[in-house]
Amino acid sequence: MTTHEKLTKAKSQLTNKYPYFGMLASRLKHESNSEIRFYASNGSRFIYNPDFIEQCSLDELFFILTNSVMHHILAHQQRKLKRRGGLWQLATDYAINAMLKRNGLTIPKGANYDKAFKNMYAEEIYEELKKRNYTEEVDSFDQEPPTNQTQEKPFSLLNRKNLSEKEEQEWEYAATISKELAMKKSVMPLGFERFAKKIKSKNIDWRFEL
Repeated sequence: MTTHEKLTKAKSQLTNKYPYFGMLASRLKHESNSEIRFYASNGSRFIYNPDFIEQCSLDELFFILTNSVMHHILAHQQRKLKRRGGLWQLATDYAINAMLKRNGLTIPKGANYDKAFKNMYAEEIYEELKKRNYTEEVDSFDQEPPTNQTQEKPFSLLNRKNLSEKEEQEWEYAATISKELAMKKSVMPLGFERFAKKIKSKNIDWRFEL
């Protein structure tokens, strides 16, 4: 089985088991590239090192694809809330992985997962990470992830390329369609409310809507 066939199989099985995640993952086109160490996603293509993918189990591919698309569909809401910094990306990665764990996906060793963050909102995780890694004077929304988190890791997309506003809107639309189909089948994943709680700014309440 080629790596392309392996990824196609993973997407198919992901769609059968988790329709919402699978429908979103199916939007990504595969592109083999031996020059990268693990994998990357630019919003339209899933670029991967074939040797790395060859070593991955199907469960690990489920995680990689799902984590990738969840970051993409959150990107537009993050822009609207002006949350683009590295530490916020790290907090959402922990929140995403906690949600994936809650829905039965296997979290690979080395991924950003901490059971201490179970049932925590992304903002709460952000504040905890800020305490761990930054002084109070640092505005972490404008900073890169802590140096101990910026090393390239096999199951993390923290150093991914930012999407354009048009790409973000396309992912937001795709998420809406996938949500409608998943809800019709009564298979909407659990835990979406944990990505962001209400944020009050000038008497306006904001909430991620997925």
